Amino acid sequence: MTRLAAPPAGISSLSVNFFDGQNTPTTANFRSHRLHGARSTRMLLVDAMRWDISRLVEERLAARLGERAAMTDELVLWSALPTTTMRQLETIARGVEALRSPGEMDADAEPPRGRTAEYVRRLRVGPREVHKLDVVESRLQGARGGVLRAIPEIAEATAEAIARHAETLAPNTLLFVFGDHGFTIDRAGSARQGGASPEEVLVGAFALLVGDVH
Repeated sequence: MTRLAAPPAGISSLSVNFFDGQNTPTTANFRSHRLHGARSTRMLLVDAMRWDISRLVEERLAARLGERAAMTDELVLWSALPTTTMRQLETIARGVEALRSPGEMDADAEPPRGRTAEYVRRLRVGPREVHKLDVVESRLQGARGGVLRAIPEIAEATAEAIARHAETLAPNTLLFVFGDHGFTIDRAGSARQGGASPEEVLVGAFALLVGDVH
């Protein structure tokens, strides 16, 4: 385990399939929990946090949290098709069975917008409790025509929200942060999602041991 730093050196780095029934965010979270002796874990899904934004968020978290957190794992996850939030939530809830008979979960309500999107909310996903942050998705929708220019600001806002959430956790809590899907940027500069491009399929994930870890 190394202290949270940018770039993170010496941490475990994995590439896993998001929904193959074995290597899911839940499974990776459980393995990291056991390896690092965390007292409790929390899963935080960041809507639309594709791989490159995840790396930017990590760098900014390093500056914000410093020695108050330690990076334990860094992963690349592959989203299930179609690359939408509801598809990923369904497969978290039902695992490989969701690939055989998709479409059983009800559609999520319209995600929060504005300042509300900058705060973590709690969801029940099948038998599991997942926390969700919508700031990336909200900022993408608000940056129509200028998504590429907005990415650094989006990463900063995401890091701020995650740091604020991390500081509310009990000592030795493992916070597992992961994206659900990515997005592409069309010729008009707007975000598009739901397809099979690498930008939409590959998402970042990382784990932090937060609180009194020294």
